Amino acid sequence: SASDCDSEENAELTYYTLSPDFTISPHGTIFPAGPLDFERPNHLYEFVVMAVDRGQAPRTGTATVRIRMANINDEVPEFSQHVYRTFVSEDAGPNTLVATVLAKDPDGDGITYKITTGNEEGNFVIDSQKGLIRLRSSPPPRLQGVEYILNVTATDDNASGGPQSLSSTAQVIVGVDDVNNNKPVFEKCQQYRDRTSVLENQPAGTFVLQVQAVDADEGSNGRVSYGFMHKDSTVPAFSVHPETGVIVTARKFDRERQREYAVTVTATDQATDPLIGICQLNILILDHNDNSPKFENLRYEYFLREDTMIGTSFLRVAAHDDDFGSNAAVTYSMSNEQPEYLRVNPLTGWVFVNQPISQRTYITREIVATDGGNRNSSVELAVTITNVKNQPPQWERESYDVVIAENTVRDTPIVTIKATSPLGDPRVTYNLEEGLVPETNMPVRFYLTPNREDGSASILVAEPLDYETTRNFMLRVRAQNVAAVPLAAFTIVHINVTDVNDNVPFFTSSIYEASVTEGAESGTLVFQVSANDLDLGMNGKITYSLLADRSGDHEFFRIDPELGSIYSQAVFDRETKGSYLLEVQSVDGWESARPGKHGQPNSEVDWWIKTMRLHFLTIFISITRLIRLAYYKFSYWSPFSNVMLSGLSIAHAPLQRLCCIVYLSNIAVAPPTVEQHLEEHDSKELPCLADAGLTLKPVNCHFYEPPLHLFGYITPDGLSTDENEINVIQGCLPVKQAYRGLPPHSQTRQKRVKSIIKIAIRA
Repeated sequence: SASDCDSEENAELTYYTLSPDFTISPHGTIFPAGPLDFERPNHLYEFVVMAVDRGQAPRTGTATVRIRMANINDEVPEFSQHVYRTFVSEDAGPNTLVATVLAKDPDGDGITYKITTGNEEGNFVIDSQKGLIRLRSSPPPRLQGVEYILNVTATDDNASGGPQSLSSTAQVIVGVDDVNNNKPVFEKCQQYRDRTSVLENQPAGTFVLQVQAVDADEGSNGRVSYGFMHKDSTVPAFSVHPETGVIVTARKFDRERQREYAVTVTATDQATDPLIGICQLNILILDHNDNSPKFENLRYEYFLREDTMIGTSFLRVAAHDDDFGSNAAVTYSMSNEQPEYLRVNPLTGWVFVNQPISQRTYITREIVATDGGNRNSSVELAVTITNVKNQPPQWERESYDVVIAENTVRDTPIVTIKATSPLGDPRVTYNLEEGLVPETNMPVRFYLTPNREDGSASILVAEPLDYETTRNFMLRVRAQNVAAVPLAAFTIVHINVTDVNDNVPFFTSSIYEASVTEGAESGTLVFQVSANDLDLGMNGKITYSLLADRSGDHEFFRIDPELGSIYSQAVFDRETKGSYLLEVQSVDGWESARPGKHGQPNSEVDWWIKTMRLHFLTIFISITRLIRLAYYKFSYWSPFSNVMLSGLSIAHAPLQRLCCIVYLSNIAVAPPTVEQHLEEHDSKELPCLADAGLTLKPVNCHFYEPPLHLFGYITPDGLSTDENEINVIQGCLPVKQAYRGLPPHSQTRQKRVKSIIKIAIRA
């Protein structure tokens, strides 16, 4: 308020102010003109108030008003950004820092942070005071998907006083950088195994199946390409489109030659360090009626007594059809000639007397075999009607049964047979009838030799037998007497072949590829190998094992002896060791019948190279990064030269030269040392090897770009003749150690069959 010493109207005062923040009534009461702000400089409002009297010549007075503000919580915390963007690796470990958020409260209150939404899986934690967002410490985080959107709330502590605490929210978008930690998976692999087939005789390019594998990774890590895993020496029977997974035939198939094919389909992702998934399946070859029935004999002949009664069955014809199912169902019929002395049972093939035959001396008929697809073939039946007084030879037995092992050697007698003639001359001649199918000795597996001492005959083995090819034989033997009108009689020799353990359990592929993630728990499934044995029962029962070696790599893995599944027995660290070499052995379940095995089971050994990645170039780069040089051992037993050939394949760090060193271990020549090859060599000559007495033979390796040069060293000069030359052609590729070791004429050549498995330790 103001005072005026005048009187009456000259003392009446009115108040004014020009402040935009306050108003004043005529009587001097000050009001705020709008919301006031504590956060202004010095928390202070300062303005001028003017008092005016009502005199004819008004007089004025002014005063300065200062209003100091008291604080109240009326401001929400303010984030430094409305949206924060950051990235984190999919395989980031516990407590990894993801982002830092920052908010300030204009009221000066303290702030606490909290993740309100977007963290349903609990992978993220936030420091409530500092705003640091990290991955949780325990259990280890499991990041999935492309990104996480976290809503973070900052709440003040209402220290300035107010009705309640105030808060605001910012968004934190966490992009997940995909890591290639998922291998492609064939989710319908079992369905493919159960339903895959193709009709025989179809042209190359016929559709078989479309496979699909899924990869849980993102981008190129999740894109897959398809291929086959097969032995180097085999010609693929099928081809697969690398992008669509469509499998088509690569040639025509003949079901009668091979009824099914075991194939291993691979799916490889497109990561820098790719992972592989596999699906092993059997493709069945379906039957097409492309075979006519085949009679067991070229011609059927029989001598029948004239007094044989009607209805008597005297001869059985048999035909086989190599097709399957109804296409192989054979029915028999006889040429329709009158009178119908003979007939044939359409199902069994037994020929029987249908009318009296005493008035005939010779009957010929044609017997027809027809399969379910109406293909047929015929054979001649010749029946000689004999007088009751003129009798054919008589066999001691109507049939003979023999059981022999498939490894019975040539010229071994297996059975003695005998027939006698009831006529005046007791002599008989024997003949082993020709057949048309393997079961009736076509091609020839047995031969007959007469025994003059007692008038019998012996059947002997002519060629090696194979249980897996033909298990039963039915030989028809003819015995004929010596007479003016010779008569004959027939007997059947049934031969059952038994299985022996003569087949080695062979691995289905020579190249196995697998990987295991570093840090994966002990007991993780790494891969499954598979071997086949053509023998039966215990002879074909396969047991798998890991063989010990000096490196001790086998100690980090175990194998299921029955299933061939390989599991880890340690937690791997790629920075400590990135590659492992395993030797896998498959052994069958019984004593071997193969020469030189001395009662031991048959076995095959596969080499596994577990290396950094799946492509050769990547292998060398990765290993070079760790140890500068990559070494791959190989060995080859040469009985021709009676030496053990050993060697070392060395990839130099710049990847401009690749050397293969071969030396003979029982020759008094010091092998080159590794140190001799640490130098750069710009030419094809390596003089350091001349001192070791090794002969240089350069060849080209075109498996890398730019082409690398392979130096193949043959033998010391004392053995480097053309006949004993050992040429190391592909030693530059650790997965293709194909050594041509001995001249073709060597009958004693032996080679350890090796399969390479590359198992990557993935970061």
